[in-house]
Amino acid sequence: MTNPSAPCERSQPRRRFRAYRLIRAGAERYDRVRHLPRLIPLSLNEITRIDMLEPAVVVARLRRATRAERARARARHWAYDVNRHIGLLQAIKAESAAAETGQKARQPGRARPDPGRDVRPARNQLELSCR
Repeated sequence: MTNPSAPCERSQPRRRFRAYRLIRAGAERYDRVRHLPRLIPLSLNEITRIDMLEPAVVVARLRRATRAERARARARHWAYDVNRHIGLLQAIKAESAAAETGQKARQPGRARPDPGRDVRPARNQLELSCR
């Protein structure tokens, strides 16, 4: 007789498969300009020329951040964030694919518009006819 409180052996591969699908889908939508500054610390100079960074350098920094995040997870630290961990893995997958092909990961200006975002011009861009 099996123990009903024991975890099912079949559920582990299914969860792992879902995680791989999630990482692959996020890697396809990865936008370096938008996502990279939120994942690894960048200096002001690096942010202004983010599209010039070499993918191999970025991958090394992402791997270092992933190691630190895994250490937080193992220690059950209060600062561990599973969403950041998934984001790091997605960025590593996208950047390493870009490094293999010799291209940069998703250049600025080619990002898909966010459907939930308001597309009206900013207040300072509106022409005011009241004088």
